[in-house]
Amino acid sequence: MKQYGAFDAKTHFSEILNSVAQGEKCVITRHGIKIALLIPFSSEESMNPAQEAIRTIKALRKGITLGKEISIKKLRAEGRR
Repeated sequence: MKQYGAFDAKTHFSEILNSVAQGEKCVITRHGIKIALLIPFSSEESMNPAQEAIRTIKALRKGITLGKEISIKKLRAEGRR
């Protein structure tokens, strides 16, 4: 994994993108502190982690109910008393 300082990354950005497109990972540093990691994009990866989390939660809750005796309407009415 190659490391580039912020100034070098700015001046050689197209070269860095080419190496990332070929599958290499690159780290961008500022004053020796790691700031960013450039990795190749994969279409299988989700662009939005929040959407992926919502999809997972919906899949997990499928089939889970409050039971036959309890309903959302009853709980709402009880809360309004």
